Amino acid sequence: MPCSPCPAAGPAKMWTTRGQPCAAEGAVMHRTQVYLTETQHRRLAAMAHSLGLTLAELIRQGVDLVLREKAALGRDPLLALVGQAGAVGDPELAASHEADHTPGGPGRERS
Repeated sequence: MPCSPCPAAGPAKMWTTRGQPCAAEGAVMHRTQVYLTETQHRRLAAMAHSLGLTLAELIRQGVDLVLREKAALGRDPLLALVGQAGAVGDPELAASHEADHTPGGPGRERS
């Protein structure tokens, strides 16, 4: 089936003659059915219209947003830094630092 420019999205977006996104545009699409409340549908349709998107494209963007957000919840951003500097420093440094800065340590009087 040949692809043609989508009149709504302009010539940058290619669509099949059945109105489905052309496979050349990126990922293969899988059809699914979703039930929305009347309010959800009305608000999404109005938002899609104001953004110049199809309802389906807006829903796909929402799905991507939720997937990114949920994936980020499982990761501690500070843990990603562990080991980034490689093997650095003196392993004895922590022990000597603690001894030097503990009350009664070298060079300090007990109070």
